[in-house]
Amino acid sequence: MEKAHDDFSRLIQSIQDSIPEEKGLSDYLLLGAGACAVCAECSYPEGEECRFPDKAISSVEAHGIDVKKLLEANGLSYVNGVNTVSYVGLLLYN
Repeated sequence: MEKAHDDFSRLIQSIQDSIPEEKGLSDYLLLGAGACAVCAECSYPEGEECRFPDKAISSVEAHGIDVKKLLEANGLSYVNGVNTVSYVGLLLYN
């Protein structure tokens, strides 16, 4: 599970890094799964502001979105079989 989460976080971060290169997509919010993984050690628990707010990626759930309902509404399954894990990201744009 941890390896899958690390792989997912790297994928989401690569999407985040590539978005500024896309013309016309400046008003967006990219959400991932779990805690932000940009920094090895987060500054927030120390009462400091985020060091990289333009790179930080919070989770879908942290924004009050019910992931299970979101997937069901889009014909996707949250449970994908025995010994599997599902991570969900979301790109919202205007």
